[in-house]
Amino acid sequence: MTAKRIGVFVFGLSRAGKSTIVEYFRQKKFVPQTPTMGVSISQLIFQKLVLEFTDVGGQEAFRKQWNSYLAKPHVLVFVIDALNRDANHIADAKEELERMLKNPKVAGTPLLVIVNKIDEPLAMAKNVVIERYGLHDYADRDSAIYEVSARTGTNMDAVLNAMTSIVLKDEAIEYFVSEEIKQLSRTMLSSYKEFYQKGTDNFKDGKLEDALACFNLAKEISSNLFQFGILPSGKEYQKLTNAIIRVQKAIDDKEKAEAEQPRQSYLGALKDEATAVEKRDSKAFKVISIFLFGLDRAGKTTFIEYLKNDSFKDQAPTLGLNLSHLVLGNVRFVFNDLGGQQAFRAGWMQYWKGQDLLIFIVDAADAARFGEARDALWSILKHPDTRGKPLLVLVNKVDLPEAKPLVLVRSALDYDDIDRAPKAIFETSVKGNYNLDKALNFIVSLVLQDSEMEKFVSREIKRLIKNYKAMFDAYVKEARVLEKSKDLQTAYNRVYKAKMIQEELFKHGDARAQKEIKKLDQWLSKLHGQFG
Repeated sequence: MTAKRIGVFVFGLSRAGKSTIVEYFRQKKFVPQTPTMGVSISQLIFQKLVLEFTDVGGQEAFRKQWNSYLAKPHVLVFVIDALNRDANHIADAKEELERMLKNPKVAGTPLLVIVNKIDEPLAMAKNVVIERYGLHDYADRDSAIYEVSARTGTNMDAVLNAMTSIVLKDEAIEYFVSEEIKQLSRTMLSSYKEFYQKGTDNFKDGKLEDALACFNLAKEISSNLFQFGILPSGKEYQKLTNAIIRVQKAIDDKEKAEAEQPRQSYLGALKDEATAVEKRDSKAFKVISIFLFGLDRAGKTTFIEYLKNDSFKDQAPTLGLNLSHLVLGNVRFVFNDLGGQQAFRAGWMQYWKGQDLLIFIVDAADAARFGEARDALWSILKHPDTRGKPLLVLVNKVDLPEAKPLVLVRSALDYDDIDRAPKAIFETSVKGNYNLDKALNFIVSLVLQDSEMEKFVSREIKRLIKNYKAMFDAYVKEARVLEKSKDLQTAYNRVYKAKMIQEELFKHGDARAQKEIKKLDQWLSKLHGQFG
């Protein structure tokens, strides 16, 4: 079979590390390079794939020649120096990137942006780079951004995978260098396709609950595939988010149509319960005070108003502090809604009165300000007065086309470095009423530990868990049959899918799932040892 060739055009300003990155791919180690003079063409050959790198000099004298070296590349790679904060340097780099993307020779050619030198202590955070370089999704081409270090090798394999995946799509897995990643990638991609197809088929057949469960699982797998560089654009993740919102709305509409009398939403039921509690004993209410903060236009006030009115209405930005009261079930919520404009952030802590819960809302579609959002979040978390308080992070506006996957927002906020419990992070869409029940469920089950109120807000979650468990039982049963018949590869795939389901159950608060995950890991290791 003739080897496939992928042409890679590597460009960027001088000393960004272009040649060092290419050489790392070739030698699998860091080898310092001198700046390229004019152009350097090299190849990386493995198995039946040839990556041909055209590495162009970044000095001003050579940039004018870039166009002469463009020969219909399959992928553009733009390298940024994360250490160089000079405004003139950044302006020049932005101008060169914009000029390249307007060149008709590369119309529609996929773009990978590589932010290099992230191992250095003074390197700019990814979100700062995005903001200063004006990076965004490009309507006319697939694109992705990766942070790397050619010195330490950080994320270099993911970039190499992404170069092939963004051109060859699914077929690229067969050309991955690491056999371990190749096997895992095949399994994940197979699972992703199966759950997505099942979700699509169930939706067409009117099996809405099954469709919802399948789409949720496909979405979780797509996040992992994104991190491996297999689905580098992240568009599949956004497609699934919108599919989930669409299915959830169809479920609600169906239940309303079939009900003998109009069925209340969980918010309506909670408000009726509040009226009943008031009649029985006005002193029976629990009170929870919430410190609600985040950047301006993230959707903080809109979130509160949705809980109040059970409908979406866009709100004007809060100026200073807006104090809101809301009674749901047997709980009085007191929201301290803080204005998110830069002028108000320095004064946030003057409104701290020992609130019971921190809720931080970030706009998933405002990637240019992720760094700013991270600084705002940590400015409160680092304050000694807030130490030990529960935290809920809502990644809002995930219904918008430009919304970023949760894994990127989570990383941008340094969420995994937050040391406090309980804590949770959920994607939400106030406009689409997506995952708001999960936010309330976190508050009442983990913060308040109120079983009476929990029964009102966890209806959708319990139904989703029921569907997950039915799917889990089916995959385990099938895997056992396949194992007995010695079809070990297919059995492995079924067990992997069962594990994905248990991981979702664990996220939804099923404590028993952790034990099942451990057992499934052991089963996977056993199967892999037999056919691997």
